[in-house]
Amino acid sequence: MEKQKHLPDEIFSDRIKILKILFFIFLGIILGKLVYLQAFKYSYYRSKANNIHFIERTIPAYRGTIYSRNGHILAIDIPAKTLYIYTTNVNNKQKEIKIISQILHIPENILTDKFKEIYPLIARNIPINEYDALKSENLQGLNWENSYLRFYPKGKFASNVIGFVNTGGDGLGGVEYSYNNILAGRKGRYAMAKTGKGRYLPGFDRIIVKPQKGANIYLTINSHIQGIVEDEIGKLYKKFKPSYVSVIVMNPKTGAILALANKPDFNPNDPWNYSLQDRKDFAIEDDYEPGSMFKIVTISGVIQKKKVTPDEKIFCHNGVWLVRGHLLHDADPMGTLTVTQVIAQSSNIGTVQLAMKLGRDTLYRYIRKFGFGEPTGLDLPGEASGILKPLNLWTPFTITSVPYGQGVGVTSIQMLRAMAVLANGGYLVRPYVVRKIVFPDGKIKRIQPRKSGPIISERTVHVVDKILNNVVSNHGTGAFAQIAGYRICGKTGTSQIYENGRYSNSHFVASFIGFLPMADPKVVIIVSAYDPKGGLYYGGSVSAPTWRAIAWRIMQYYNISPKNMNNQIAFSYHKP
Repeated sequence: MEKQKHLPDEIFSDRIKILKILFFIFLGIILGKLVYLQAFKYSYYRSKANNIHFIERTIPAYRGTIYSRNGHILAIDIPAKTLYIYTTNVNNKQKEIKIISQILHIPENILTDKFKEIYPLIARNIPINEYDALKSENLQGLNWENSYLRFYPKGKFASNVIGFVNTGGDGLGGVEYSYNNILAGRKGRYAMAKTGKGRYLPGFDRIIVKPQKGANIYLTINSHIQGIVEDEIGKLYKKFKPSYVSVIVMNPKTGAILALANKPDFNPNDPWNYSLQDRKDFAIEDDYEPGSMFKIVTISGVIQKKKVTPDEKIFCHNGVWLVRGHLLHDADPMGTLTVTQVIAQSSNIGTVQLAMKLGRDTLYRYIRKFGFGEPTGLDLPGEASGILKPLNLWTPFTITSVPYGQGVGVTSIQMLRAMAVLANGGYLVRPYVVRKIVFPDGKIKRIQPRKSGPIISERTVHVVDKILNNVVSNHGTGAFAQIAGYRICGKTGTSQIYENGRYSNSHFVASFIGFLPMADPKVVIIVSAYDPKGGLYYGGSVSAPTWRAIAWRIMQYYNISPKNMNNQIAFSYHKP
């Protein structure tokens, strides 16, 4: 029998060593992997684990309240509910879908699609009455989250100033948009637990970040004056049926907007039922040719540069003047007029002669000084810049059209600010609609008025105001704006609408702008109606009567009595 062979001790020892080396290499790999996972991939896998066991949701913040200058609530958050459903916890889905559809008015086919998800959002900002109705049905899987519904207690009132919000609570127009970050506050976050199979576990929620309430905003809008404006603008809109009409009332000394309204308008409680046109803020977003209102710039520059005196006479060529190869017309044939009468009777021919005394470079400089060609800085979204050709694009004919408001585009807010210069001693103010901001901690930020200038002298203001007072007289184009016992400065405007490559002879913009009382102006007001119907289209006959009604009612509100009730109001018919 052969002897059993044995491996040499050296070979056995080598194999043990190899096994030990392999063992330690394997151990090193495991330890290295653990270190890598712990040190470098910890956050990744923790986040992944949390996603499996928790889902984060936002906690809505209470949006700040918007108040009028008088302290009336214009926009406020009211309690509501947002509904999610744990569909994995629902036994009879079809029955539940039918009940939810009936109460929340959501089509069943939309709910059926939602129920295919594990945890769908059913509806945001559900009113409390609908919440109570659903809760009483004792349905399965419903998870209610607190939310807020934006509510505008006065409906359409000042809607273009206030704006509106979307379903997520973010501002989409007006102050709601331009001050969204201040009003919105900061949303919070919380985590909801769920099982590995995707079933959610009510009662295990935890708050990660608490929400912070938004700041409250107080507007410059005076509720009473806004009400007057909306009442009177509605009458004009109904009578003349323009494409749109805008009215703004401003304190000429500070730039504070006391009222702003447009027709058509909209209800911010249900903005999606209105067209973009209805929601448009025409007073600041649309530019138009101002017509004779623009003559306030021309006459201010001429008087400032002492090119003429108010009594100096100008020959107006009996209503037709061939100048620089173009025929220039007046609405009525006029002969020799004083400078005051040129503006009071709104002679285009006379105004162009005044502008030529000033020269195109100086005229352009004064147009820019009065703020045209750029936004006013009003704290509302969407403000247009207007249209003003740079001086290097002016032709020899430009100076025969721009001085009376043709070939230049303005917004109502730009025109109003320009008129305010003549009501506040010569300063250019910045219009604004937010008066103060009150933060949740009680701190208050007051918005200070801003002005620049003076851009014209007090002497020029005094002379031009006297001229504009003659516009609102028995012999001026603004006679329908006259109010017995009050001295008023104003200017009519009637401009042809430029369409299809030419100026229309049947579509116009009718405007009136003015301020009162002349000695110590409290308000400057503009009324502009775009394409009025019914035969009348002059600013003096369409917009001036509405301006008068608004101004009269504001004077009564301010308790400013007329000085001389023996003056009678003239109702003779005048053109632009």
